[in-house]
Amino acid sequence: LQLIVVNCIILGRAEAFASKNSPLDSALDGVGTGIGFTIVCLALAFFREVFATGGITFKNPFNNNLIFSFLPFESIKMPIFGETAGAFLLFGIMLGIYFAIIQTKQEKLKKKRLYYSGVDHCHCCHRNTCGGCHTDFCRSCQEGTDIRENADGEKHKHDIDG
Repeated sequence: LQLIVVNCIILGRAEAFASKNSPLDSALDGVGTGIGFTIVCLALAFFREVFATGGITFKNPFNNNLIFSFLPFESIKMPIFGETAGAFLLFGIMLGIYFAIIQTKQEKLKKKRLYYSGVDHCHCCHRNTCGGCHTDFCRSCQEGTDIRENADGEKHKHDIDG
């Protein structure tokens, strides 16, 4: 059942993207999505193995011979993570950590926006009104350091942390 659900999610998302974009963009999106999904699956499998067995064990899939075993946390293993329910629990924990990181980054960005929108001159153009490099805050504030052209066509480096 799980394979069917995951398959529908991946294919449904790919179809929705492909219907609104060019074939090249759709192919690149598919490769990126596949790589991202693989990384998430590997991370989930790694942490499930560590939490369920207390470490990592590699066996030959053809004859089941032990290749490598490292079990530093064997005394505190939690077998629930080896079960299906443990996978859902660990996936929820991973999503919680991911969204906590995203929320922290958004809060920092919001503070930067408030700081740069409350001044009486543009930090990029150094004029009383913005010369076209941004509206209420510099776009490079979101990305850290960026090269932009000011209203006079001069290239300058803007670094909000410096």
